[in-house]
Amino acid sequence: MVDTIRESHKDNDEALEAIDKADAYHQKRVKTISTTFTEQLLRINEEDLIPALLSESPETIRKTMSMIGEDKKPFIVIEACDLLRTALAEDADIVLVAEKFKAITGEDD
Repeated sequence: MVDTIRESHKDNDEALEAIDKADAYHQKRVKTISTTFTEQLLRINEEDLIPALLSESPETIRKTMSMIGEDKKPFIVIEACDLLRTALAEDADIVLVAEKFKAITGEDD
């Protein structure tokens, strides 16, 4: 798609420079937040999102939470923390549970 945009502006050096800057920014941003999990987000059913997220590493949770809109974060934080608390009350052994709580709530930022 970017190549098509470049082609349509091939005679405009200023536009090509702006396209290159935008593409470079996008590539840098994608590398910053991209994980296998974040690439699969759109394919995960809404009801499976929080359990799937909690099965990931704290770093992946942190990156994923940084991508989520501020309007949706409170719901995800509440649901994720409730799910973790319920699992712990049932004696589930959750690897890195404290770190996952911090990543979900943003306490480690």
